[in-house]
Amino acid sequence: MTCLVKNTKYIVLALFCLSSFVQAQNIVVLNKNTKEPIVGVAIFNTSKSTSVVTDFYGKANLDNFKSAETVNFKHLSYNTFSITKSAIKKARVFLQPKAQGLDEIVISGSKFKESKRDIPKKIISVRSKDITFQNPQTSADLLTAAGQVYIQ
Repeated sequence: MTCLVKNTKYIVLALFCLSSFVQAQNIVVLNKNTKEPIVGVAIFNTSKSTSVVTDFYGKANLDNFKSAETVNFKHLSYNTFSITKSAIKKARVFLQPKAQGLDEIVISGSKFKESKRDIPKKIISVRSKDITFQNPQTSADLLTAAGQVYIQ
């Protein structure tokens, strides 16, 4: 009976050790600036024969990729990033957001598109630096914070 208990302990220990080697390689793709997960990142090899897309939590499984294979990460709002599967550290990949700027946005009470010079009423300007600092959720929140417009 004691021999059976000893053998069972060794079998459990062996299974535990094997399970640590057979773990799936799951990764998380994160925004480099905010460290938040990125949804919908296309991950593929150079020949595009193997691919996967990140889920709602930025997670993806790279088991179908070979260890020495180059893995490409592509998303519309981020710079494309390539790395070999074996070089991925701590199961995290960080993508750099693309710089996308807007020249000027005119918010008007009119139903029609108007340029700034065609509006006969008072105009307020809000700098992009102020918008970034305030981080408003809507344009109404932005205009309210400017202090010169009443929003109902």
